[in-house]
Amino acid sequence: MKHETVIKAMHALNRLAGKDLPVKSACAVHRLRVLLRPVWEFHQEEETKLMRRLMRDGAFIDDAAREEWNKRIEEMSQLEAEGLEITPIALPLPEDVTITANDVDALEGFVNFE
Repeated sequence: MKHETVIKAMHALNRLAGKDLPVKSACAVHRLRVLLRPVWEFHQEEETKLMRRLMRDGAFIDDAAREEWNKRIEEMSQLEAEGLEITPIALPLPEDVTITANDVDALEGFVNFE
């Protein structure tokens, strides 16, 4: 599984984690987030290092820095998340909990919505 897939799922899980869910569903989301967290943290740390090196005052220092950023982010997104065993969680959602179709796409293979 590519890091990009994990990162997209983590973004969607983080949004879902902010919703009021039944206890079993909230616990399942939490366990899945804990499982994916090492990949998420790796990307956060690497992006922070890149920003410190390639940016000043929130802007790229030059065009070469922007190109290096894009190249490195793409390389990281294509890394394989080794040893990550995902068993999709069953997640019944109450009618008043809403998520986007993009989140549903990002969670495919991680969550079976009921």
